[in-house]
Amino acid sequence: MFNACRGEKFSVFIPYILFLLNPVLESIFFSLIFAQKLYIYLRTDSHYLKSLKQVSPFVKGFEKISPLPKR
Repeated sequence: MFNACRGEKFSVFIPYILFLLNPVLESIFFSLIFAQKLYIYLRTDSHYLKSLKQVSPFVKGFEKISPLPKR
C-alpha cells in the first residue's frame, strides 16, 4: 500500500503529527508573541500605578523624573 522508499508513509504521518502538536505550538507562539502586550492592555490603571509604586524604590532617580500621585 505504501511505498517506503519514496517516503509515502511519512507524508501521511507528518500532517497527523502536526495536527496533534497544533495546540502545543499555538500556546507557545501565543505566549511568546502576545504575552507582554496582553499584560499591558489587560491591566487597569490601578494595577499599573500599584506596580509602579512597588518598583519605584528600586529604580535610581525615578522619583525625580515623575513623582507618583499619593493614594
